[in-house]
Amino acid sequence: MTTANRTELNPFEEIIIARTLESSTGQESLMNEINRLTEERNKLQSALARHPWGNHEATQRVREITAELETRWTELRRARAARRIRMEEALGVHPVDESPSSAGKDEEAA
Repeated sequence: MTTANRTELNPFEEIIIARTLESSTGQESLMNEINRLTEERNKLQSALARHPWGNHEATQRVREITAELETRWTELRRARAARRIRMEEALGVHPVDESPSSAGKDEEAA
């Protein structure tokens, strides 16, 4: 008896993976840093809204925080994607590569 390769998760597996990724303990420190930076940026932006011409250091800090937040969010997305792939592999799900180059190779092999 052969088993077919699965290419998708069932709805229950999707829910479990989504909840696991959201509550991942290894990413708590990264989320805490994102929240701290966001709070600092919001405070600075509020102060700048009241006095837009007064504080060049605050304007520069907002730019720095924004760049740092982009980096942190990218790190978080990569970590979650890697963890999701490991979880899907553990469940026996292997996505199909749908790139045009692989589609042509499949047709040639047939």
